[in-house]
Amino acid sequence: MNDALGTTLVFIFVFIVVPWGSILALRLVGRRRGAESLYAPPPQEPPADRPLRCRLNLFHRWRTMRTPTGDRYQRCVDCGRTRDIPMVGPPP
Repeated sequence: MNDALGTTLVFIFVFIVVPWGSILALRLVGRRRGAESLYAPPPQEPPADRPLRCRLNLFHRWRTMRTPTGDRYQRCVDCGRTRDIPMVGPPP
């Protein structure tokens, strides 16, 4: 009986406590700032103030925007990073 209890406690610790503890710790470290705004933060914001997933380049929240000339591009809502949207279709 004592061996089964020890095995159960190890299972709970390894498969429940450690993963959930890691998830909660990463949420605290990588918490999004300004989540209510759909606009990119100002460009003078220091890089250390960006969310952890943007700093590690793991995940960005991209929004599609247009330049004054009408070209489309995407901008991350949290860190302001931009990327081009490739043209789809046959070349002209």
